[in-house]
Amino acid sequence: MSETDVDERPERSDERREPPDALTRYVASMRRQRVWYLAVIAALAVVAVAVALVVWFSGEITHVHLHTAKSAPPSVAAGTPPATPTARWHSSDRTAIGAPFTGGTVVTYSAHTVTGRNALTGAADWTYTRSDRTVCEVAQVQDKTIAIYAVDGNCAEVSTFETGTGKRAWTRTLDENGLTVNGHPAIIATDDTLYVWGADYVYAIDPGSAYDRWTYPPGDGCQFTAVVPGTAGVLMSEHCADGDQLLLRDRVAGIDDKQQDDDKKNQVLWRQKNVSTIPVAADSIVAAIDPTTRQLVSYDSAKGTRLTQTSLTPAPTATTPILHALAGQNELIWIDGTVYAVTSGGTQQWTATASTLPTVSSSDGTTAASDLGTSSILVPTSSGVAALDGTTGQTTTQYPVPPPAPDSRVYALGNGFLVAGSSTAYYA
Repeated sequence: MSETDVDERPERSDERREPPDALTRYVASMRRQRVWYLAVIAALAVVAVAVALVVWFSGEITHVHLHTAKSAPPSVAAGTPPATPTARWHSSDRTAIGAPFTGGTVVTYSAHTVTGRNALTGAADWTYTRSDRTVCEVAQVQDKTIAIYAVDGNCAEVSTFETGTGKRAWTRTLDENGLTVNGHPAIIATDDTLYVWGADYVYAIDPGSAYDRWTYPPGDGCQFTAVVPGTAGVLMSEHCADGDQLLLRDRVAGIDDKQQDDDKKNQVLWRQKNVSTIPVAADSIVAAIDPTTRQLVSYDSAKGTRLTQTSLTPAPTATTPILHALAGQNELIWIDGTVYAVTSGGTQQWTATASTLPTVSSSDGTTAASDLGTSSILVPTSSGVAALDGTTGQTTTQYPVPPPAPDSRVYALGNGFLVAGSSTAYYA
């Protein structure tokens, strides 16, 4: 081998190992970046399509239909029912709780649909249907229709509408502050608040804003057994490991986080320990039933001390269920088929037999009654609907209409009355 040959081989080997130039390296780098970029875009597109499909098939896009009214129907003027009313309309829908009508709209509902009906004709002015949810309860409070739907069996989803038109007002869920709503809670609608309660929680919801006026859990080792709201506060009973308790909470005030004491923090006005009475009313009279003696016990609204013990006549045959209605300075208390009219001082005025609590309204047709003696008092009977005398409890007028279902209540509406319950009908 010549010296020249030995010198030439390394030179050719060095040329083969020479790296690519800068342009080639740049092109290769960009190619890799484009591959990764396109892969990321494709992945995001797949995720977006998946999310869209989930929203489409499980959200309101597919399962909800809302038909609103352009304007609310005119209000219905108060009048006097004819001696023999006739059915103007009937619906198999249940009637909303609270004040089931406002202005010229009556609110009803079925398993999936909430309906705002013309009060005089029954025609559906607006509807809201949620086919993937079941209605737990519907309430009408302060011109708001509040529909509570079940999600996985728990009544925790709330949709609210303007009662006159059906236009959306607000939506929310009820599970807050660790107070989980399981199953079907008790729901109470008053003139200005919606109460939702179970053994482990009480929600007081403002129908206008959707905000909680307050929430309240029971004490350690305790569970709520009854919650009765009224103008004087919210009367509650608790079953506790160390003895039952009765307490009155402020109706409106929110939680005061500056307070260290639990009762002061939660605006509890007073608490009676080792007391097993059952809340009845918290209005002009704050009262509960003694389950042992069946007496009506009244309490001082400010201090919680006992004021009176009244032996009701006839004596209640049971201590549940209990319903009540405020009538000026008086209270109507319904216990197991009997209505007791009681004064703010705890005195029984009269009694009447009734399948449910009568409704009380003023003579001008509004739901607020300033005096029991001059109020319109309506109640379903086995033979139709009766009007009661507010002074004596005696029947003054018997209206010959089909007997309402046992769970029905009767409301004065226009120149007739609304039979509200598991079905809804208007007679005039």
